[in-house]
Amino acid sequence: MVKKARVGVVALMGTVLATSAIAQAQRPDLRVNAIYLAKWTPPPVTEYEKLGSSVFSGSKVILVCEVINGGVGKVVGNYFVSFRIDGAEVGSQLIENAPDPGMLRKPGVAWTPSALGSHVFKCSVDPYPSRQVESNEENNEKPLRLQVKARKLPMTLPH
Repeated sequence: MVKKARVGVVALMGTVLATSAIAQAQRPDLRVNAIYLAKWTPPPVTEYEKLGSSVFSGSKVILVCEVINGGVGKVVGNYFVSFRIDGAEVGSQLIENAPDPGMLRKPGVAWTPSALGSHVFKCSVDPYPSRQVESNEENNEKPLRLQVKARKLPMTLPH
């Protein structure tokens, strides 16, 4: 009797684990695919013109965060994308009509750098407290090191 009970418990645990693994595999996976700086253009923006990793102080740019649903499940409801420079949030966007599996979204926020030097732009999708239950919670942010340079003014010669 004891032996049959153990076999039953093991079989039940195996079923629970298998069901859990299937549910896990069918979840969405919001992830930051890429982040970059783009040339500022007035809204509505249909396509971003990518810049390098350095910008001039006082020049408005767009911080872009490409978000993809890399899972097989559909995202339920809305989610946020957070844009941070050196740990301080400079903007966030609510993404409505969440992407189906394989779909890519490219939210962006305007930013005008002022402090010269090296900075870290970090984009987080579905930041804490997390609202989506995903198959992988470890790929929700990505950093980019950037340089803010002083703009060189043209020299004028005295007359």
